[in-house]
Amino acid sequence: MSFQKRFVKYKSKLFLFLEKDNVPWNNNNAEYSIKPFAKWRKKVSKSLTKQNIENHLILLSILQTCKYQGINFFEFLKSGEMSIFDYSKK
Repeated sequence: MSFQKRFVKYKSKLFLFLEKDNVPWNNNNAEYSIKPFAKWRKKVSKSLTKQNIENHLILLSILQTCKYQGINFFEFLKSGEMSIFDYSKK
């Protein structure tokens, strides 16, 4: 019964991938993006602080964005640019 209620409640979102381009039918991108953080968390779980997590998530976000944009992460960091999108226009 609860499955039917959820299906009715979210039916407009469930098949959005059929109506719009570039909307994946699965959640693989999100799952793939979170894996590096999960691995890092396991390695450093004893030294986790709020600041460590925030710093790592910022770097991880930049890394993943570079990966999706086809930009070399280390080259971007060395460039001194503050925006990946400005860097990619060069």
